Amino acid sequence: MSELPYRPRHVPYPCVWLTFQAPDENGQLSHFRIQDLPEERGRDAVNHLRTYYLTAETVCRARNMASDEASVDDFKYIWREAIYDEGLSLACFKEGSNELVAVNVLYVEEKDAKLDWEDYDSQNVKDMDLVSSYLLDQFNIYDHYQVDYYLADCGLSVLPKYRRRGIALKMLEARKLLGQACGLKLTSNIVFSKEAQRLAERAGYEKNIELSFLELAQKSPNYAFNVSPENTISVYKRTHPVFPLFMHYTKIAGVAAATDSNKCKVKIFWWHFLTFFYFHRFISKLSANTELQRS
Repeated sequence: MSELPYRPRHVPYPCVWLTFQAPDENGQLSHFRIQDLPEERGRDAVNHLRTYYLTAETVCRARNMASDEASVDDFKYIWREAIYDEGLSLACFKEGSNELVAVNVLYVEEKDAKLDWEDYDSQNVKDMDLVSSYLLDQFNIYDHYQVDYYLADCGLSVLPKYRRRGIALKMLEARKLLGQACGLKLTSNIVFSKEAQRLAERAGYEKNIELSFLELAQKSPNYAFNVSPENTISVYKRTHPVFPLFMHYTKIAGVAAATDSNKCKVKIFWWHFLTFFYFHRFISKLSANTELQRS
């Protein structure tokens, strides 16, 4: 994969971020791993999201976007750009299988990035972005948290036969580990459904703002979606403490699923350990020199 803007060189690609056990489609306890989405599986991930995300996500389902060619094309364009240009997306696999169990497309939202509406052909997608922009105007993430960028997502989906097994929650946990490793201290999501809001809260996310779809619909026809009136749209955030990481990577180096992923975690651990070590030496020498000057 070519140079990636927000993935430091010391974070190998791909990495296994999390392993866990959960019942498989037959109810048997199986091992799963969450790792970076391999570049060669990007097309499979887009097809997965086109098939399962667009038919299940609240707003997409309300506008029947899965049956709208322009909406599908716009989403596929968004997903491809995030997957190939950012190199931050995650995938879940069952051990011994290449089947995509879950996908989470991640990217970095930047403060000064300007969205060109002409890039989108679908009014549905434009309306979703208008709603998101309106919500973020009410609560400015950059100003509130004093950041210039943060980790965001544009699609989390679990294969239907693997749902209700806690896999989506594990995907959010893995996102935290990825964010920490890449030095991204904040992740934020715009959440369109009660189910996703409950999931975010279980994962330790904090709600920043919440508006009802009924309230939004009264402000503009573009904000009107055929959803239950009690449904709300929310902004959730979770912080990622990014220093010191040497203790954290001691832990995750031991849970990787394969030898290569162990090496991946150990490499990250040593990079952070040596950074901390030399920083500590520098501070110690600086303090010693200051004491000598005073004496």
